Amino acid sequence: MKKERVTKWRLRSCAKFLASEKAAVNEYPYELRCYIDQGYRLKDGWGNVFEYECIDDGKDYVLFSVGSDGIPYTDDDICPKKYDSTYN
Repeated sequence: MKKERVTKWRLRSCAKFLASEKAAVNEYPYELRCYIDQGYRLKDGWGNVFEYECIDDGKDYVLFSVGSDGIPYTDDDICPKKYDSTYN
């Protein structure tokens, strides 16, 4: 359970960062290098790197953890809530 909580917290943090980037430059980053450069972690509680893809020419993104099985697009994947520029 602790690994899942850590994963959800890191995903929420990343989603908030993505919202702030979108608000600043009107598009989501094409990669998360800038997130890493600020000292944030892009791994879930099981040590798997988050899946991230910028889509629709920077207007949207896909971000999730592959969960405990380490396999994307299965029932244990964890997806964060998306934030808009008005998040707190």
